Amino acid sequence: NAEVSADLTTAGTKTVTVTYNGFEAKFEITVKAIELTKIEIVAPSKDTYYAGDELDTTGLKVTAHYNNGTTADVTADATVSADLATAGTATVTVSATDGNYNVTDKTVVISVGKAAVTVKPDAATKVYGKAEPSFTYTVTPATLTNGTAVSLNGVEVTRAAGEEAGTYEFIVDLDAINAANANYTVTADYTNKFVITKGNAGIG
Repeated sequence: NAEVSADLTTAGTKTVTVTYNGFEAKFEITVKAIELTKIEIVAPSKDTYYAGDELDTTGLKVTAHYNNGTTADVTADATVSADLATAGTATVTVSATDGNYNVTDKTVVISVGKAAVTVKPDAATKVYGKAEPSFTYTVTPATLTNGTAVSLNGVEVTRAAGEEAGTYEFIVDLDAINAANANYTVTADYTNKFVITKGNAGIG
């Protein structure tokens, strides 16, 4: 039987040597590089998020297709990126490569909802007849799940009208706050109150 030998481990023009009964003949062939032609993905199970969430890749499967007709599961080596910082729709980009092969991207669109936050005016007090204090508030949660600090625009705390000693409700304009903060659904917690205490009557 004839013996045939060739080095096909690398791409390029290769010489094939055929040996039989002491005779030898050679011919050349072209060995193409294995290249990644496309990837197919099974999208992650979770497709709805809230602003600031981290992407959950559970259920993601990435299959690489090569120009030699083979396929491979490259999920563990794939790079997945998405910006979930703002509400609306977000594009998840999956990038796959294999060694020195070409990089191929594939995308899937997911929904990003508004993150729920609560504004709670801080308790405050003043003595009857004294100047009004500045009102402050606390936002809960203070940070999103990705570690980004919650920062709200247009929050102003006021109170119900009145100057007599007593307890007064705080007021925040939720319509204006929600209009100014597209990534959040803002609610208010009015547990705390503003209290005007009685002053000391002067002695004539």
